[in-house]
Amino acid sequence: MSKENKEVKIKRLKEERILTAHGHKKKITKSTRKKKKS
Repeated sequence: MSKENKEVKIKRLKEERILTAHGHKKKITKSTRKKKKS
């Protein structure tokens, strides 16, 4: 389970980095919060 969690975290980090580079930090923060709750 923790292996899957790590992969998901890395994937999210990569996505966050790409979006942040494009200047969509606020959008990713909102969607990340929603994903964590559900």
